[in-house]
Amino acid sequence: MEQIYCMNCLRQTPAYPCPLCGYDPSDAPQVTQALEQSILHGRYLTGRALEKNNFEIVYRGLDLSQNKPVTIWEFFPAAQASRQQDGSLSWATPLTEDPEAILARVRQRIPQAAIADSFSENGTVYIVCKPAPARPLPPAQPKKKESEWLPPVLALLFLCLVVLTGVALWWGFGSLLL
Repeated sequence: MEQIYCMNCLRQTPAYPCPLCGYDPSDAPQVTQALEQSILHGRYLTGRALEKNNFEIVYRGLDLSQNKPVTIWEFFPAAQASRQQDGSLSWATPLTEDPEAILARVRQRIPQAAIADSFSENGTVYIVCKPAPARPLPPAQPKKKESEWLPPVLALLFLCLVVLTGVALWWGFGSLLL
């Protein structure tokens, strides 16, 4: 049986859902433009995207040469770049700064002890750091059947009917007393 890497815990598993962490990519929220299940720099496997904002995408990753988890930071300015089929970025407007200069500037904001590697690839830059703590997946919420939500709704409607009847009676008797 062929083993695959779970994109959440990055351990080898025979199939999804992962028997080790319960991750199932069909139930997981998809991050647009993310580069999941790719090998970068010939040694880093990208797992699921942990975060995406207007400036970056952060992935859970695996250093295949050492078989150790890592966190991979990708420079991805959403307003300027889009992902191509081959994983590279195409830029809507040319970068005003060389990717290596961007890499040097970002490296200054990250503690040097946390950085394991940095490189340029796919028309952008990546920083590989020691792993972020694992985020547990939220428990899957079963979808409610009509029979589960109908009784509370009917009870609420009945309560509204009782209250409105009481108000109507009160106003009706109140006008007789005046």
